[in-house]
Amino acid sequence: MKSKKTFGLLLAATLAGSSALYAQSYCTSLGGNCTIIDNINDVELIGTTLINLNTHCANLTGASYSVYPATGNTTATLTAGNSYQLVVTIPAPSRKTSVWIDYNQDFVFDASEWTQVALSSTDSVPDTCTFTVPSNALPGATRMRIRSRASLSSNGPNDACTSFATGETEDYTVTIINTGGASIQNPENQAQASLQIYPDPATSYFILCFNVTDNTGRDVVVSVYDLPGNKVCEENIGRYNKGYYRKRIEAGALKLSPGIYFVRLNSGRGQVARVVIAGE
Repeated sequence: MKSKKTFGLLLAATLAGSSALYAQSYCTSLGGNCTIIDNINDVELIGTTLINLNTHCANLTGASYSVYPATGNTTATLTAGNSYQLVVTIPAPSRKTSVWIDYNQDFVFDASEWTQVALSSTDSVPDTCTFTVPSNALPGATRMRIRSRASLSSNGPNDACTSFATGETEDYTVTIINTGGASIQNPENQAQASLQIYPDPATSYFILCFNVTDNTGRDVVVSVYDLPGNKVCEENIGRYNKGYYRKRIEAGALKLSPGIYFVRLNSGRGQVARVVIAGE
């Protein structure tokens, strides 16, 4: 059996604080064909404030696509470790519905973050699914996506960004809280004074969190050194102005074997993080 690498990250660095700004966004080229009957009409998260009814084809963000504001009845607060019922009503028969929640806030709807709401809807009859927020879900605001599609077409774990020819896509902001103190810490919710990498442990990627302290449009370069001090790899991850950023790094692209490394981030001043990578 092929072994799976697990990346454990231990960090120590200093970086000046700045305003919040993100380097990534969610996929939006989603297609669809929202009509008077082929739409997501009602969405309700039982036991929360999210009760969005009779929306039909809102088209708030684009054709067959709406990103609802993070206020009032179009947002919700979810507690890590708790289970919730999602109710979706479509005024058309034979529609397949799915939901994703970006629990690790990496701007990607992973297959593990998906739940099937319905395989084939009944005209105007609510469909209900139950999902559990992982106990280690990252606290803070994140994205929930609901998609509908004709039931003969795929709407499964890997279809959060697939271009559809039917149906509608609706995005919501949900805020995850943790009352047990066991969840991953979100760097945005901490003092933004540290270079950080998370999650810990990670499997196939990690998120590099950093500040840029001026508006000169600096190139940010990440260099990786092994324990003796030899440079293993170096990558320019883009040009950034002043702000606080999160950058997804694919671990496989760095081709790092298990061991101890030092990551140097150069955005006008040097910052170094110690990284332990463990294989299993």
